[in-house]
Amino acid sequence: MKHDLYNIVDDSETSIADILSIENIAQERPTDNDYNKWESVSSNHRLKEDFGFNFLYPSINDAKDANAL
Repeated sequence: MKHDLYNIVDDSETSIADILSIENIAQERPTDNDYNKWESVSSNHRLKEDFGFNFLYPSINDAKDANAL
């Protein structure tokens, strides 16, 4: 039996600092490392290609702009 894994991730690269900022969470002692992109980048390309799936809000910033958070 074949099992496929699909990533459900933001369409744009989002840093931890971006998420904390959107949620209005202040970092006590930010470091340069806190503002780096995630250690690895995942893609939701296969999910979209295999199932024709489209996100209502492709990125966290789209959801924020639509007041959906």
